[in-house]
Amino acid sequence: MSKLLHVNMNAKDWKKLAAFYEEVFGCVQAPPAKEITGDYAAELTGLQGAEIHGMTMIFPDDPNGAQLEIFQYNIQDDSASGAINMTGLGHIAVDVEDIEETTKKLLAAGGAYVGRQIHRTYVDKPDLFIHYVRDCEGNIIELMQRKAES
Repeated sequence: MSKLLHVNMNAKDWKKLAAFYEEVFGCVQAPPAKEITGDYAAELTGLQGAEIHGMTMIFPDDPNGAQLEIFQYNIQDDSASGAINMTGLGHIAVDVEDIEETTKKLLAAGGAYVGRQIHRTYVDKPDLFIHYVRDCEGNIIELMQRKAES
């Protein structure tokens, strides 16, 4: 059996990105801070001289669920697709209670729109509101809100 433990996001500034996820989604840091250096970092990543600093973040409504791991490498390489130390990822999806309020918080914290909000209606499950947005470093977040018909 297997389960998702965490999603890793490589940041330009891990502290700024962690603060963004705290402010917008109420995430909390799960100390201690990550400090991966020396031979361990070099062997793990295949990058001589690599240092990784960061933090694991926990979503407040799912404390035992998958976590968001935010890393910052001292050596960043955005030139090659798939490099261990390139920044970003495709997107993460976050289930929110109020998509409008979350979008307002996100924009105020330095996030941005990608597209427009979409509303999908289903016969056998709650309505779905979806909005692709960006965090303060440009990573794409899929906000999802499920609303049962009143």
